Amino acid sequence: MVLLMIVTYCSIIDAENYYFQYQYDAAGNRIGRIVVEPQPYQAPKKDLRTVNLTVSPTITSDVVTISTAIDVEEASMRYTLISVQGNVLDTGNITSQRTDLSMGGYASGIYLLTVEINSNVETFKIIKQ
Repeated sequence: MVLLMIVTYCSIIDAENYYFQYQYDAAGNRIGRIVVEPQPYQAPKKDLRTVNLTVSPTITSDVVTISTAIDVEEASMRYTLISVQGNVLDTGNITSQRTDLSMGGYASGIYLLTVEINSNVETFKIIKQ
C-alpha cells in the first residue's frame, strides 16, 4: 500500500513538470497537442583553453593585464569592461598574449571585465581604488 502511494505521488510530481505545446493551422484552429518533457538544467561546458586565461591585478589603481597562453591567431578573443550600473565602458579585440587595460580614467568602484574566447565567456570582478 505504501509503495503504491509513493509511486502515485512520484507520478503526480513528475507530471507537473510536463507541459503542452499546441499546433495551429493557418486559420488559427488548434489541430494538435504535444506533451513536452523539459530537459534538466546543464551548466555550460567550459572550454579547457579558458584555463590559460589570467587577469591581474584584480584590485588596481591603474592598469589591468589580460594574459593568455592561447594562440590568439587561432581564437577569436574580445574583452568588455562594464560598470556595475551595466554601462559598457570599453571593448576591444585581444590580438596578443598580453593586453593592458588602463583604468586610470575611471572612478573608484567595482567593474566587471568579461573576456570572450570563441563562444566561451569568463567574467572577472575588478576593483578600482
